[in-house]
Amino acid sequence: MPAAGRGALARRSGRTSKAGPSPLRALALLGQVGFLVAAGVFVGYGVGWWWDQGHGGRAGKVVGLFVGLAGGIWAALKLLLREARKGEPKS
Repeated sequence: MPAAGRGALARRSGRTSKAGPSPLRALALLGQVGFLVAAGVFVGYGVGWWWDQGHGGRAGKVVGLFVGLAGGIWAALKLLLREARKGEPKS
C-alpha cells in the first residue's frame, strides 16, 4: 500500500503513530523561546545605544536592555501560550 494510503487508513481508523508530544518539537520550542528573549535583549540594547549616540549618556542602553528583555519575555510567553492552546483537547 502506498505511504499516503497508510496515513489515510490510520486517520480513518482513529489510530495514529503519534503517542504524545515529540521531544524534537519540545526542543525546537525551547530554541524559539531562547531566541525570542535573546533577540529582544539585543534589539533593546541596540536601540538604547543608538539613542545614547544621538543624545549622550548611558542610561539609554540600560533602559533599552530592560525594555528589550521585557519585550522578549512577552513574545516568548505569547508563543508558549499559543502552543499550549494547540495541545488542549477540543471539547
